[in-house]
Amino acid sequence: LGFFPPPGFDAVSEIQGPDRAFLRYLENETGCEIILCGAGAPPPYNDASEDLKVYIGAQNLQAVMGAVDLVENLLETVRAKAAQVIQSYNEEARQRAIAALPPEQPHHP
Repeated sequence: LGFFPPPGFDAVSEIQGPDRAFLRYLENETGCEIILCGAGAPPPYNDASEDLKVYIGAQNLQAVMGAVDLVENLLETVRAKAAQVIQSYNEEARQRAIAALPPEQPHHP
């Protein structure tokens, strides 16, 4: 996938969409079969020992290449969402660190 989802970010749901709507749309547009395999993938393709991957199958290379482009676009959107989650975690951690600092003492010349 090209990224490691942050804790609490459901990459599989973000990729598949509600009731697999995103992948179904891509399959209908390209005529390809698109399957998620690996950690977090739906059964029977879930294997916690493997990184999450997208497999594309079709009768011809042209269909596969079209699907690859569309899947890459989808994954770029999912990566951007994951980056937003990470940024919000970082901001929350920064705010907690600032709140934990002792108050500044006034400087007297």
